[in-house]
Amino acid sequence: MTKKTNLLLIEDNPVDARLIQELLSEFSQEYNLEQTQQLSDGLKRLSEYECPIDTVLLDLSLPDSHGLETFEKVHSLAPRLPIIIITSLDDEKISEEAVNKGAQDYLIKGQLNSPLLIRAIRYAFYRKQAEQRISETFELNQKILAASASGTITYKASGQCVFANEAAGKILNASISELLSQNYHTIESWKKYGLYTIAQKVLKTKKSYQKEIYFASSFGKTVWLDCFLATFTIADENHLLVIFDDISERKKIEEALNWQQYLMQTLLDNYPDAIYFKDAESRIIELSKALAEKLGFVNPNQVIGKTDFELFSKEHAQKAFDDEQKIIKTGKPLYNIEEKETYPDKPPTWVITSKMPLLDQHHNIIGTFGISQDITERKRAEDELHDSQQRYQSLFEDSPTPIWEEDFSEVKKEIDILKKKGITDF
Repeated sequence: MTKKTNLLLIEDNPVDARLIQELLSEFSQEYNLEQTQQLSDGLKRLSEYECPIDTVLLDLSLPDSHGLETFEKVHSLAPRLPIIIITSLDDEKISEEAVNKGAQDYLIKGQLNSPLLIRAIRYAFYRKQAEQRISETFELNQKILAASASGTITYKASGQCVFANEAAGKILNASISELLSQNYHTIESWKKYGLYTIAQKVLKTKKSYQKEIYFASSFGKTVWLDCFLATFTIADENHLLVIFDDISERKKIEEALNWQQYLMQTLLDNYPDAIYFKDAESRIIELSKALAEKLGFVNPNQVIGKTDFELFSKEHAQKAFDDEQKIIKTGKPLYNIEEKETYPDKPPTWVITSKMPLLDQHHNIIGTFGISQDITERKRAEDELHDSQQRYQSLFEDSPTPIWEEDFSEVKKEIDILKKKGITDF
């Protein structure tokens, strides 16, 4: 069963009241009509919560109230209730003012008929519901924006600020009243840091825009902002929406990270020894320029993703892989190990290498890294010395003529003493 709409008629003229009852009689299944003759009684009825009123039919000329003041008192008590003014006063100015103040309709008694009245009641009810939903949505949006950690400011296209939340004031070091007093067309910092140009572009193209900018507010706050600008229309007037977050701390972290990356890259580009980082499958994920050039590559990026099996002989690659997997499994590093590096297409090289586990920020082992110093020339010199010693030893052992060594150091000392005495004829 459909719920009936409860109507309250506030009308002191019995003839007019009877007319309205007759106009609604055909729709008694839809409406319940109550009547009070004085405004005070009507206000009392509206204050009752049992069987609440859905729509008010109001005469402006009552024994205890006259004119628009009558409407204002009812509207003040029940601002969410649709109110239809039914009056004998055919005054366009008063009619327009009443509607502007919130009346749903303004009907003239002499022009009233059943279809007109029913349509006015229905339209008033649904229009008021729509207004209420819009109002509730607006209030919700206002609450969300007010509670948001992002700064939010709205300007008319003319430049005047019409909304600012607390977060905006906190980020820019200003009070909400100070922000509301601004016109972005006259804010010098907007022009200095490029925000004004962006705003004009957004208003012209109707396309949103997002950018990180370094910004000094009019209130002495220097800050990095992540800004989002968009446009929307209210009552045929363009508005500019600016939402922004303070990313100064993030920027500091990024700058520190960039500096660390610069230092690391400087080390990788200039350190003469081989430096490498590998993942858990022993694939190269970073390396020094010196190592790339040693392996025959112009750019270190050409080596990233490769394994030792693609760069060295299978024998050497397998040993290196086994060592690295053992480090990943045990977490124990290897220090100052001499390795012979063999290749499929060039002479071997020698290195002293140290290999260590690579940890992530949670101290989990995710790979290995190491430093290798090339000692090929030293090993070659050691081999040549060893060969020379071998040849020298063979000379003694294989000569047919007796060869021996004598120590003449004591004889030399005696000769030096005689020379100091002036004796040179030996």
